[in-house]
Amino acid sequence: TATTAPGMTGDGQSVVYVYATPSDENAPILRVVPGQSVVLIGRTADSQWVQIWLPGNQQGWIRASAVQVEIDLDVLPVVEP
Repeated sequence: TATTAPGMTGDGQSVVYVYATPSDENAPILRVVPGQSVVLIGRTADSQWVQIWLPGNQQGWIRASAVQVEIDLDVLPVVEP
C-alpha cells in the first residue's frame, strides 16, 4: 500500500488524480483524497507511474510522485499499459 500525497488544483483544493493509462494527457477517471491508502500493483518501466487497484476491481494509474511509498518501486512488476 501507499499513501497519496496532496497535489493542488487551480482552485487551491488538494487532489490526486487517477488515470486509465500512465499519461496525464487524458482526462482523469477518478480523484482520490490525499492521505487515502492505495494498493500498488505495478509500475511503468521508468517507475514514473504506478498502477493501483481501485474499489470495484478496477485499475488505474497515478504518478509515482503523488504517493508516499515505504518500499522500493523496483519490487513492483513492470506493467505495459
